[in-house]
Amino acid sequence: MLEKKPLYKTIAIIPVSSSEPVELVKKSIESMESVKKYSDYNKKVDLKIIYVIDDSKKRVYLEDIANAKKDESIEFIFRLPSQGKKAAALNDALEKIYSSDTKPDFLAFFDVDSRPKEDFIDRCIDVFETNLNDNIALVSGPRFIINEESFIQKLVGVEYLLINDLYRFSDFFYSYKHFNGLIGLVRGDLFDKIGFFDENKICEDLDICERIYINSLKIVYTDKAIVKEQAPLTLNDFYKQRIRWMIGHLEGINAHLNDFLYIKNRSIKISWLLFVFLPFNIVALQPFFMMYYCRVIQDSIKKNGLRNIRSLLEKFVALMVYPYLMEFSSFNAIFRYIKNDKRWEQLEREFV
Repeated sequence: MLEKKPLYKTIAIIPVSSSEPVELVKKSIESMESVKKYSDYNKKVDLKIIYVIDDSKKRVYLEDIANAKKDESIEFIFRLPSQGKKAAALNDALEKIYSSDTKPDFLAFFDVDSRPKEDFIDRCIDVFETNLNDNIALVSGPRFIINEESFIQKLVGVEYLLINDLYRFSDFFYSYKHFNGLIGLVRGDLFDKIGFFDENKICEDLDICERIYINSLKIVYTDKAIVKEQAPLTLNDFYKQRIRWMIGHLEGINAHLNDFLYIKNRSIKISWLLFVFLPFNIVALQPFFMMYYCRVIQDSIKKNGLRNIRSLLEKFVALMVYPYLMEFSSFNAIFRYIKNDKRWEQLEREFV
C-alpha cells in the first residue's frame, strides 16, 4: 500500500553508455532541469537526478557541470566503460540508493535521449495517488518521436502511434504492458520485492516488466505523462535495435513462459503471449495495418492539416513495410539467439 505524502522524495536515474557524446548528456541535463524546476514549483516532488556515466574519461568534460550542481540536485556516478551493460550501470545506482538510510518514495528511469515533459513525474504520481490501495509498481505514458524528418523516423513515429493506441485500448481491461527502457516512475520499494536488474539479459527492461507481473504487481498507462525520444536514424540502426528487442522476447519466453502460463489472470496471460509471439508472425496482420492507415491520416490532419501530402504517402509506405521489417528482424534474432550472439550495438544519435 502506498502512503500519501505532501512531498515525495524521488530519484531519477539516467544511464549513459561510453559511446554517448558529451553534448547529448548536456541536452539531457537541460531537459531534466526543466522537470526539476516544475517539480520544485509544484511542490509535490523533491527530485534528485543521478547520471551513471559508463566512461570515467568523460569526468573531465562534465566537471564544470558537476561543480555547478553543488546543491546536490544532480549527481554523477562515473564507471569504467562497459559497452552494453546498462543493467550494471542501473544496479550500481540502485545499490548506492538502497544502501542509504532513507529510500526514496519513487524512482524514475530515463534514457539519455529521453525528453520527458516537465510535468511527467507529477502526472505519474497522480496515478499512484488515485490508486493508493492498489498494487501498482510502474506508471508511464505515451512516447513520441522528437523529430520526424527521415523515412525511418516517420516509420517509428507511426509505430509509436500504434503502440500508444494499443495502450489506451488495453486500459479497458487488465493487460500486460511494457515500456521500453523502463522509462517511467516506479515505487521506491519495487526492487526490494522483485530484485535488481538482471545483467545477463540483453533487454533488462523487458525482464523487469515481466517480473513485475509475475509478482502480482501492475503497470499502468496514463495519457498525461508524455515523453519524447529519438528514433533510429538509419534503416541499419532500426534493424539492430529491433533484433535486440526480439532477442529480449526470446529470453523472456525462455525465462518466464511457465510463470505466465500459470498466472491466474487470463487477460494478463493472453496479452503477454501475444506480445512476445506476434512479432514472429506479424506479416499475417498486414490487413490490420492497411486499415490502421485511417488512424495515421486522422493523426496527421490533427497535427498538420493536409499541408504535407508527401509525408502522408511516406507514412503509408512505412506502415506497409513495417511488418515485413519486424518479421525479418525477428527471424534474424532467432539465429542470433541460437548462436548466443547478444552483442550490444550502439545507435547513432542527434544532438537534440
